[in-house]
Amino acid sequence: MSSLPPAFRHLLPGLKPDVALNFDTYLARLHDSDLAMRALEHDFLDRPQPTVLMHFGDHQPSFGGMIRDLPRTLPPTLQPYRDYLTYYMVKSNFAGPPLPSYPMLDIAFLPGMVLQAAGLPEDAYFAASVACANAATAATTTARRRACCRPTRPGCSTGCTSTSEPARSAS
Repeated sequence: MSSLPPAFRHLLPGLKPDVALNFDTYLARLHDSDLAMRALEHDFLDRPQPTVLMHFGDHQPSFGGMIRDLPRTLPPTLQPYRDYLTYYMVKSNFAGPPLPSYPMLDIAFLPGMVLQAAGLPEDAYFAASVACANAATAATTTARRRACCRPTRPGCSTGCTSTSEPARSAS
């Protein structure tokens, strides 16, 4: 704990020492990552060349499993996936074509979204990928739908995605 900056020590009173160290270390590293991502975005998005960036989180923090008990505000359709969602964000330094608004999106479709954001032509593979994303989204239920996408403005799209299926109970 002593190796962490003072602002990141003992942030949640009452945690067991090993969980507190895990939590405090995570938040300190998250802060460092945020600063680094801001610098990266500045380097790439504040230049004249058209640029698209995708930020992607491939997992959620664990904190010894404690994250599963934290309350979260999610639409009812995402509740079954709550333990398997993570985020993504598409940003660009130009107003490209509007991105589709998927209620959920499988991780496999994110590369096609980058091509769409860049306004680049899709080859046969990515054209099929986008068609599959649209078809999967049109279905009311499917195990392949695992993320949400809510574009906020041209040049920025945010959402969440997952690499794991929710565990099914045998009841």
